[in-house]
Amino acid sequence: MDKLIGERIRKFRALSGLSQENVAEELGMSTANYGKIERGEITISVNHLFAIATVFHIHPGDFFTEPNSTAKEPNAVYAPIQDFIELQATVPPCKKISPK
Repeated sequence: MDKLIGERIRKFRALSGLSQENVAEELGMSTANYGKIERGEITISVNHLFAIATVFHIHPGDFFTEPNSTAKEPNAVYAPIQDFIELQATVPPCKKISPK
């Protein structure tokens, strides 16, 4: 399973156009350790899996499905969420109601 997840992480990294050095720096780890994750030589923690997904702007569950190599943007799944966040920023905050 470590090798499979590592291969998928590598594919998403390639789709995102980042180098191992870029991703390792974002994660605050050495390039050597990040390389071990991609090669499946070490078991990745859930925390690191979520952190890597954040770097790639994908959902952590995407590592358990085959990446779409024809996708122009690996984070296209987040477009509706991003639209919601932008819409939410335009809505004025609710009036604070104090208890009686």
